[in-house]
Amino acid sequence: MHGEAAKSANIGKGYAMRRIVEVGADGVRRIDWHDYEAMKKDASRSGRFTVNGEQGKAFVLSDTDRVEQAYRENGFNIYVSDRISLNRSLPDIRHHNCKQKLYSEKLPNTSVIIPFHNEGWSSLLRTVHSVLNRSPPALIHELILVDDFSDKEHLKVALEEYMVRFPKVRILRTKKREGLIRTRLFGAAAAKGEVITFLDSHCEANVNWLPHCSVWMCGGRMEDIPCSRVGHIYRKYVPYKVPGGISLAKRRLLSVFVLCCALVTVPVCALKPLTL
Repeated sequence: MHGEAAKSANIGKGYAMRRIVEVGADGVRRIDWHDYEAMKKDASRSGRFTVNGEQGKAFVLSDTDRVEQAYRENGFNIYVSDRISLNRSLPDIRHHNCKQKLYSEKLPNTSVIIPFHNEGWSSLLRTVHSVLNRSPPALIHELILVDDFSDKEHLKVALEEYMVRFPKVRILRTKKREGLIRTRLFGAAAAKGEVITFLDSHCEANVNWLPHCSVWMCGGRMEDIPCSRVGHIYRKYVPYKVPGGISLAKRRLLSVFVLCCALVTVPVCALKPLTL
């Protein structure tokens, strides 16, 4: 590797300028994809902003916050989620070496696909905000929300009206309950980006999470990427009915093998019988 003098790249409107600092033996120019301006703004949100989950701080639950009713519709405490900013700040929780990583100046753009069914308002919107806030604009071709036949009112007109402010966001809706895998495939069929990225509807993307990711588990390799951090809310239980009435875990396991690993479906099913 050797340094390259005083060149810069402006990757997307409003995104911080980054110096191109290395050119490898392969001739690939690598740059620092961090948005230091956005990181500085996040870090500066202190004082009154440190309450209600800001900077990733724990939300202190009162007796009122702990009521079981808060968990019934989503499997997690939506009452607390609704009291946390949709656009909250997060600390950089990566290993310190991640801050020094450089990646190719010419990365493919992606269609981020987020399937959901009766998702909570605040958890879904916080997911969208975090992805758009912490991704280089040039790498986000679109963000597709795929509604798997939700019946909650807040996910209909109100969601359409809210997302108008984000030109890269579009909403697709299935005509009947399909389940996670088919809903993902429905979104993938409509995607126009060079790469497809799947995220759950109740997660938060952390600093510089996207440049590290390029390979899906099917047709490539299964990779563990420690410098790409995306927080996820784990439910206490599944708050909705699963199409077909079988175990959600079993359905997802079989679907993954059928879609991605056809050659090993037979031996796996022989060991752990499953049905669609």
